[in-house]
Amino acid sequence: MFVLSSDNIDAWIQENTPADNAAGACVTFEGRVRNHHEGKSVLSLEYEAFVPLAQSEGEKIIQEALERFNIIDVRAIHRHGYLNIGETAVWVGVIAAHRKDAFKACQYVIDEIKHRLPIWKKEHYTDGHSGWVNCHGCTQPTPNLYTRQIALPEIGEAGQQRLQQAKVLVAGAGGLGCPALQYLTAAGVGTIGICEFDTVSADNLHRQVLYDFKQTGDSKLTIALEKLSQQIPFVKFKAYPQAISSSNALDLFSQYDLVLDCTDNFQSKFLLNDAAVLSKTPLLHASLYQHEGQLYGYYPNQTACLRCLWPETPDESCIGNCAESGIIGAVAGTLGCMQAMEAIKFIVGMPNVLTSGQWITLNLLDYQLHKIDRSANPDCPACGENQSIFNLESDEAEALKISPEALSALKNYVLIDIRTEAERRLQSFTEAQPLKDYVSVNGTYAFEADKAYVLVCQQGKRSLTLAQKLQKLGRTRIYSLLGGLHAWKQPTPV
Repeated sequence: MFVLSSDNIDAWIQENTPADNAAGACVTFEGRVRNHHEGKSVLSLEYEAFVPLAQSEGEKIIQEALERFNIIDVRAIHRHGYLNIGETAVWVGVIAAHRKDAFKACQYVIDEIKHRLPIWKKEHYTDGHSGWVNCHGCTQPTPNLYTRQIALPEIGEAGQQRLQQAKVLVAGAGGLGCPALQYLTAAGVGTIGICEFDTVSADNLHRQVLYDFKQTGDSKLTIALEKLSQQIPFVKFKAYPQAISSSNALDLFSQYDLVLDCTDNFQSKFLLNDAAVLSKTPLLHASLYQHEGQLYGYYPNQTACLRCLWPETPDESCIGNCAESGIIGAVAGTLGCMQAMEAIKFIVGMPNVLTSGQWITLNLLDYQLHKIDRSANPDCPACGENQSIFNLESDEAEALKISPEALSALKNYVLIDIRTEAERRLQSFTEAQPLKDYVSVNGTYAFEADKAYVLVCQQGKRSLTLAQKLQKLGRTRIYSLLGGLHAWKQPTPV
């Protein structure tokens, strides 16, 4: 709730301070009229506001706070007109389960109100003079912010304008997404969407450079939005606190000019590929393996898509992930920066080898770089003449997912840990049995018909792939724990 008022707001505050029994914290801020400013004695204050725009922008700020922070409710009110010494000019109230979230959200709302609302402050002094107080924020970039970019003949004023007008969606704010987001923000891309559902994990900090050790367990999306907004305050960010799925992919893609695939698993990459083909949206992929990286792009009617090379989504187990095979953080940083560079080149119209269908591989140990020509497959099941399969049509996969909270209603179930021995040594999970205990000597799975089996991995991706495989083999009552160990909470028995 956001309100503009020309009357004293003390009574409104008493009646509208948010409250909820689920809230463990209530944080409020009051900005009051003081009797001095920069050595001058103040008699009264006057706020002039463009009310329709200030009201709508204030409502946007409240909605953004609800989406960005783990809070229950937030409310704010701002005065306009004449105010006397001691009167409340602005008030913000936030409730949340935890004080840290409430503090962050309250600070965000205060800062955004100050910088974004069309409200101007005029002070009246005891000596009879008055003056408008300079605002400390602005809504347009300062003239010298992008001079070094504009100086490039390939960019210039026109290219910078195209960057400011561009809308880019970044799927994933991890090892690739962190540097890509930082450099897209620094370049002045006008609107950046961030799709990220995960939390900060200590074993990822060596390559996810937006986050700090003290933020372990906190939302990546919340932290990224906070830091990037401070980096360049003129970029508009849109937050999507969920994974891109078959149910939201096409809607998200339709809102952007370009999408960056910064995910780390085959299922997500092929889903993004299919969404790009269906929506005719350019898509920049990047992939990592130990000290190597790959960069490639899908440009509608110009280049091949992923399914031109791999008609079916590869099994996640066909190549080791970062936890299994290892990764140098600087490799992720390099490829993420390359994604940002290719995005900038595409937006401003600079020469771009990826638009010609080339695939780039880079070895960071010896700096061998290869460009591999790709051509579209006319029989591709995604972008070919006879489209036949799409990863977006995955209702069966969604049905295999089960949340930790839903386990309490699942009768006679067994948790199966499908992680590697090395992963289990790093993080034990005593509630689950190792998968090897259920694999016979001939490689088949020895599951009992009267029990349900819930497969668990680190984030719920490998377990979903295996659950799909077992389902195709005719196994029933097989599930994948949604979010994996990152989301695990001991369910309450019913």
